[in-house]
Amino acid sequence: MVPVGDYELPLGKAEVLTQGTDLTVVGWGAQLYVLENAIQLAQKKMPGLSVELIDLRSILPWDVETVCNSVNKTGRLLIAHEAPKTQGFAAEIATTVMERYDAIHTIRTERNRLDYIAVCMLYTSRL
Repeated sequence: MVPVGDYELPLGKAEVLTQGTDLTVVGWGAQLYVLENAIQLAQKKMPGLSVELIDLRSILPWDVETVCNSVNKTGRLLIAHEAPKTQGFAAEIATTVMERYDAIHTIRTERNRLDYIAVCMLYTSRL
């Protein structure tokens, strides 16, 4: 919910929207509404699934500590972003997590990204 009056959000400080132990899901912006719905659907199909949902709130700087601490707890990471896979910010998150922690001992499964298919993004005034 957006406050009525003036407010400030701290740059580089993520918000953990839901606590969880089985999977860390990271997103930002409008993608969070999609993720909340997807998590609810997954929990209906997999009772007992515990998902930690993190809203980055800013991507430069981004909250490395919150994300890495969550991945250390859950052992699984899913990054969702509204961008093509190539050169998307999810690659930065995945790389940082892998560099920060010894993946062999921390990550219980491979990292995954939810993103758009690779398409040519046209930028022209006529479009």
